[in-house]
Amino acid sequence: MHFDLDRRSATLSVGEFADFSIGPRDSVGGHSGLWRAQIGTEWHQQLQRQTQTTSPDAVFEVTIRGAVAHRGWVITLTGRIDQILPAEGVRPRTLR
Repeated sequence: MHFDLDRRSATLSVGEFADFSIGPRDSVGGHSGLWRAQIGTEWHQQLQRQTQTTSPDAVFEVTIRGAVAHRGWVITLTGRIDQILPAEGVRPRTLR
């Protein structure tokens, strides 16, 4: 997460945006955070393997980036899409 007060801009991931709050809060993570990340990784890999057998043109872990202007600020959000399944008869292109 990065804020530039002079340029009135903020850049953050969609995860940071979803968790954003003003003021102090309890710490999250530790061992339970690591366990959840490991389970999530395994789950994503399993779904990717399954999808590749039925839809070989699918693309995975596509990086996205977009900016929104609001009240003189520019907020840039970054993230990833887990998988994109092409429409029938449509060949996927690289997203930038």
